[in-house]
Amino acid sequence: CSGTGRFTSVALGDGLGDAQIQLTAAGKPRLLLATQPTSTSVIQHEYWSCDANCLQSTSWTGTVVVEAGTPFFPSNAESTQSFALDSQGRPRFIFQSNDIGPGIALAGAYLASCDTGCASAASWRLAQLDESQWKNSALTINAQGLPRIAYSLVEVVEPYLPVLSYL
Repeated sequence: CSGTGRFTSVALGDGLGDAQIQLTAAGKPRLLLATQPTSTSVIQHEYWSCDANCLQSTSWTGTVVVEAGTPFFPSNAESTQSFALDSQGRPRFIFQSNDIGPGIALAGAYLASCDTGCASAASWRLAQLDESQWKNSALTINAQGLPRIAYSLVEVVEPYLPVLSYL
């Protein structure tokens, strides 16, 4: 790893944005990408996986899991580690959505999860965690497969202090 010539890369597409990576127990990569393909008011959360020959773009499978509205007051800290795999390699992620914008019905903080067939958007489940938009959410999964989440939230009344929370 002493120089850039020792690294190999693969292009997965155009317009791909913030990336988070997790590895299965077998070392297979799983990616969560947040992109803004067509509008500054929409974020697409994409899940990508590869099981072999991962330096070939054709070996990767990706799907748009959900379209969300951009945060109402972005802090540039939304892209924290909000993506995790449970002990069985099943993906989960936290995302925020603002329902101000065309075609966006989701508002607040959500947990997205998939148990099988995760290359299909229809296999994903969404659970609203809060009506508020969180900042700096971090997700991990315990040994029993249950999510543990830390996040901050700004009070909606003066003095508008940040509140740190754990679920």
